Amino acid sequence: MDQSIRSIEIRHIRAFDALVKTGSFSEAAKTLNTVQPALSRCVKELENVLGATLIDRTTRPIRLSLAGESFHKHAKAIIHRLRISMQDIREISKGHHGTIKIAVSDDINMSLVSDLLAQFREDSPGVEIQFLEVDLSTLLTGLRKGSFDLGFCRYPITDDTVISSICIYEEEFVVALPKRHPLLREKTIQLDQFLTQPLIYYHPQQLQGSYQQVSKKLNLSQTQPMIVQYAKSFEFMLSLVAAGFGISMIGNSRKEIAHSVNVATRPFATRLTLQTYLLHSSSASSNALKSFIHHTNSLKNSINTTY
Repeated sequence: MDQSIRSIEIRHIRAFDALVKTGSFSEAAKTLNTVQPALSRCVKELENVLGATLIDRTTRPIRLSLAGESFHKHAKAIIHRLRISMQDIREISKGHHGTIKIAVSDDINMSLVSDLLAQFREDSPGVEIQFLEVDLSTLLTGLRKGSFDLGFCRYPITDDTVISSICIYEEEFVVALPKRHPLLREKTIQLDQFLTQPLIYYHPQQLQGSYQQVSKKLNLSQTQPMIVQYAKSFEFMLSLVAAGFGISMIGNSRKEIAHSVNVATRPFATRLTLQTYLLHSSSASSNALKSFIHHTNSLKNSINTTY
């Protein structure tokens, strides 16, 4: 590297730029909150390093030499790039730049996730989001190995030193029934009534989080569930219910979808809830990741009143 480049400092460029803009040593000194002799020395140092006279000091206001005009173009570009660099660094420190790898599983309500992502991308357009749908086992392994930064699922993580979970949404279960089912005569359905019916159940591997939550709720009763088929997706579950193969239990936020495919719903007599979780590494370090977690936490109340 040319040794003269090392001798040029930002203060030299700022002093020269202020002098050009004001046309006066005294005014430039005021702009930079310094005294005129100090500013004059700074400009003279710059000229000595460059080996060229940049300013005609015999005129009022001062005029640039040909060398000065050329250098000023470069000086403006340097100052502009410096401002952009500083802005980028500030944005990065606030978590507005970077990449976040997100995985979803358990066939969760994608309207909720889509709205969260849309709001975050609007607030932080500089953050690149990579989004994948995987099974729960892949999600958990990916979080532990660092392949994913975040995960949305229905599987609560407890007593885990690597993965932390935040419950971001809680909704009530409702009973999903085919049209003309006898239980539709009831305004609410008791858990024991539900368990006497053929059940379309969440698949224990493909929908592991939902399976575990439902099983925990059904264990509140002494009646054993009569499972006739496992569903690997919400859509398939509704198809089986609509066709009359059995009944099921779904989150309240999805009852409108159920109604659109000729599946009726009824509330349980006892409140049973389904949770959606945001999972992340307990050692989350990137500012973009911390920003997303903070963003999601700040919206929890509105999420639970919207869906």
